[in-house]
Amino acid sequence: MSRARSASTCHRVARAQSGFAHAVSGPLAEKIRKVSQRLKYLPNAAASSLRTLRTRTVGVIVPDITDPAYPPIIRGIEDALAANGYVAILANTMAMRAASSVSSRRCGRVPWMA
Repeated sequence: MSRARSASTCHRVARAQSGFAHAVSGPLAEKIRKVSQRLKYLPNAAASSLRTLRTRTVGVIVPDITDPAYPPIIRGIEDALAANGYVAILANTMAMRAASSVSSRRCGRVPWMA
């Protein structure tokens, strides 16, 4: 019985963390939020992407990563993505495997720079 109860508790906590306010009562949701902050809890992005079918990942492909023109552009892209809860995967087309490398990681968007 304790294992079933434990799994149910974990499920309710996870739903409360995901913003499903109706999953738990107001006071319990607040308690979960406070404990999560105190423990510095971070949700598992891989587990979340399995549930939502969204990776929140953008692949950025540049012709030559060593070209000094690209780092400030890439930094701007990463800053904008991070501000919106996304991450970037950077690939370099000097190795022709770049496109397949990024697509194999299931990126939602892949901007190319020429």
